[in-house]
Amino acid sequence: MYNTINNYNNNNNNNNNNIVIDNNDKLFFSIFRNIYINKKIFQHIRIFKIVDKETTQPNKKYFNNGSFTNYNVKFREFSIKSLLEYKNRSYIKNLTIKSNSYKQQLQQIQTQIQPQQQAQQTQQQQTQQQAQQQTQQQIQQQQQLILEDEDYLNLPIGLIGEFVENLEIEKEGLVLMPGVIPPSVQTLKLIGNQFLVPGCIPSSVKTLIIVGSKQMIVPGVIPSSVIDLKLLNSEQPILHGSIPQSLQSLEFENNNEMSSLPGILPTPSQIKKIKFGPSFNCQLKPGFIPSLLQGGQVEEIDFSFCQGAYNKPLVDGAIPNTVKVIHMSKEFNQPLEKGSFPSSLEELYLCGQFNKQLTPYSIPKNLKTLDLGYSFDQSIVPGSLPNSIIELGMSVCFNQSLQCGSLPLNLQTLEFGSKFNKSIPSDCLPSTLQSLKFGDDYNQSIIPGSLPSALQSLDLGSTFNQPIESNTIPQKLNELYYSNSFKQSTKNIPSSCTLIEYYINNNNNNNNNNNNNNNNNNNNININNNNNQQE
Repeated sequence: MYNTINNYNNNNNNNNNNIVIDNNDKLFFSIFRNIYINKKIFQHIRIFKIVDKETTQPNKKYFNNGSFTNYNVKFREFSIKSLLEYKNRSYIKNLTIKSNSYKQQLQQIQTQIQPQQQAQQTQQQQTQQQAQQQTQQQIQQQQQLILEDEDYLNLPIGLIGEFVENLEIEKEGLVLMPGVIPPSVQTLKLIGNQFLVPGCIPSSVKTLIIVGSKQMIVPGVIPSSVIDLKLLNSEQPILHGSIPQSLQSLEFENNNEMSSLPGILPTPSQIKKIKFGPSFNCQLKPGFIPSLLQGGQVEEIDFSFCQGAYNKPLVDGAIPNTVKVIHMSKEFNQPLEKGSFPSSLEELYLCGQFNKQLTPYSIPKNLKTLDLGYSFDQSIVPGSLPNSIIELGMSVCFNQSLQCGSLPLNLQTLEFGSKFNKSIPSDCLPSTLQSLKFGDDYNQSIIPGSLPSALQSLDLGSTFNQPIESNTIPQKLNELYYSNSFKQSTKNIPSSCTLIEYYINNNNNNNNNNNNNNNNNNNNININNNNNQQE
């Protein structure tokens, strides 16, 4: 009886919900069908599309899964004057403000934006009152000095449209007050010596990049919504309480402030990733990073943005035993010893100049992914690579003969660099290997028994042109990639295997030989999937 009543009530509730949804749909369509409103909606949509096309400039493309994809997008740069004169500036979603003649322009347009400033004055005053309660006497004194300095000018409220999502301001001598940056902004990049008043950055911002600031970062400037913070080329201290607990990723490069960071970051910390900026060149000491996080557990450390500087020995214990991913800098070329990396490490990317002999126990025994970068060209000694590795990327310059037993027993994916051109001995590749990719220069005969029976994907590279003998290609192979340079018969390839031919522009090949395997994407590539035709 009780269940029956409940079912009855549930049915009634569902019916009521359906009625409400149905009424809402009818209301929406009745409004949408209104000719005037419909016309206005599509007019705004059309303007948004036009403005987005005018202000977003794709810079480069890369080839990915059969299609070209933008990976570097630039936004149109506006001066304050040109932004004010742009008739559709309220529709801009991606905005860069950059100008050298900012002072004269600001003085000319202050009166033109005055009505918009008055409309937001109440909200600005409330935000300032809250921010003032958080500041210290030192902060207030600095703010007063800045505001009285004739070299600093306020950026007017209302200049930046309410739909801007990605904002970059590259100007010296600006004071950013609350209300200047709209609450639609999610990614904010500030370049130059600007004074940031507490409350000026809205709580919608998730990624914040501050470059070249000469002003101290004070409490109330960085909102609690920020999860990705980059402080680059900073010359002034960061006051305690300025970094929010929401932070998950930190990029930092002020060498002078490294020792003071443990007292700056919040407690407890949620930071999972630390990236060191271009000018970072400090020796990491044991215990520094754990004290930096104060209870947090960093899982990824990235030195890859350290340009022309970072090449320090890795001291045993310097990197905490919670780190799972490490990207080394392009200049790193130090011998690796036992303890250089923590036992927790799962992914290691040795970029650029690294070219030291790997010895047993120099690589952690739990490592799963290893990328040897660009310059590495040392023989692989049996036992130097732990059997835990399942993905191995040889360097671009690697061109050493493989010894039996030198590769990890559990290896599943192996990719050779552009320069590799050595014959693979029989039974040298581990039986677990599923994916094998050769580079641009590979052109060796395939020895029977050299390819493991578990292999599923094979890429012969862009210049391979050797006859394929019987019983050399595994019966379970699913995909075989070859370029238009391959002119041999395919009759000895299993009929169940899909042949995928890609076309290489030979004129581009000469320029790409020094790049990594993935740089084949720069060529003109067309991929055709064909069923294997017995010849």
